[in-house]
Amino acid sequence: MKDEKVISVCKQIISAMEKKGYTLKLMFSAFDTDRDAMLTVNEFTEGMSLILDISPAILSKLFGFMDVLEIGMVNFEQFRAVMEAKAPF
Repeated sequence: MKDEKVISVCKQIISAMEKKGYTLKLMFSAFDTDRDAMLTVNEFTEGMSLILDISPAILSKLFGFMDVLEIGMVNFEQFRAVMEAKAPF
């Protein structure tokens, strides 16, 4: 996924999130179903599907940008950096 596409998808998600009155922290906490302060790709894609209709393939790629340690999990700071389009793509 190209940088412009990542930023575009993040903007769509942020817009939908704001319309629902959510913050990034609230979204992260709601997606973290096992309460371990980390999101798996499944938690992320399942949670995002409640916010906006985006293909699982795109969400999986977006998650890959967040997973800088390549461990299959992301913390809030990694999530926020990408969602706010501050991460280096």
